[in-house]
Amino acid sequence: MANVFVIGSGYNHLKKVFSSIESRNFLLNINVFIEIYDFFLIDFVGFELFKTVKLYLKENIFHREAITMVCLIALARKVRIIDYSNENSLTIFAIASIIITVSVGYFSIKKTTLRWAKIRHIYIKH
Repeated sequence: MANVFVIGSGYNHLKKVFSSIESRNFLLNINVFIEIYDFFLIDFVGFELFKTVKLYLKENIFHREAITMVCLIALARKVRIIDYSNENSLTIFAIASIIITVSVGYFSIKKTTLRWAKIRHIYIKH
């Protein structure tokens, strides 16, 4: 199922890339590349969400690490697409504080997981 998602989204993006190249007569500016990059980030977030839901349905457990990673990817996409000229400084500060908070949360989840693995003598591959 995941393979179908990746192949379908890849085909869709390649079609958009070639149509934008044809319409601009091979003159690509930075906005076209940013648009293509944003499409791939959207697919990456969707794929990570798909994997997270699949893990939940398979094991009936919320995987905090996977959910936090999806949140970080979505925040990275938001930082990439935000128009800084129209945003006030408080909004940018709020986004930065959310990124720091989620990153600290991911670090603590990862550290706790490794600590419990050592206590239980289970070795987790990195």
